[in-house]
Amino acid sequence: MPVVMEIIKYVLIMAAVTAIMKYLANQSKKSAAKDAKGNTILILPALYGVMGVSGCILGFGIMIWGIIDFDREAFGAICFLFIMFGGLGAVMLSYRHIYRIKLTPEGIVKRSVMGQYKSMAWEDIKAVTYSRLMTEVKMSDGTNFIKCYVHVIGFESLVYELSNRLNMSRAEMGIPEL
Repeated sequence: MPVVMEIIKYVLIMAAVTAIMKYLANQSKKSAAKDAKGNTILILPALYGVMGVSGCILGFGIMIWGIIDFDREAFGAICFLFIMFGGLGAVMLSYRHIYRIKLTPEGIVKRSVMGQYKSMAWEDIKAVTYSRLMTEVKMSDGTNFIKCYVHVIGFESLVYELSNRLNMSRAEMGIPEL
């Protein structure tokens, strides 16, 4: 019986990961939002925010539980779990609400999780590479680069703009179909 439970557990994990990846791929195909000036705004899906809030809640829950049921020997492990879950949750929440890619007629503007802006004109883009490991597209002008995750809502808008501006096909840029 325990072997059957292990198989069921792994099947459920594979199903959950598959469903999440399918959701993210579908989100990247959605139409991107437009700002008041008509610029295209690419943001990460709501799942990032949900995972961030869940991680923060779990982290604080672990810390509260550790304070209520205080054990001096377990304090280090509880602090580690709080930092791990709460910290990763805060990062995911920040990615959802701060990270932005703006496509303008002049070029690309990225706002990082730290709130820093980086821009690149369309005509300055010399290379486009895709990282399968990081699931991101990297645009470079030779010295600087801008990365965009493939899971952003409206990712297809970026691929379309790059294709038109650089006169390269998706395959030539190395970006797979999602």
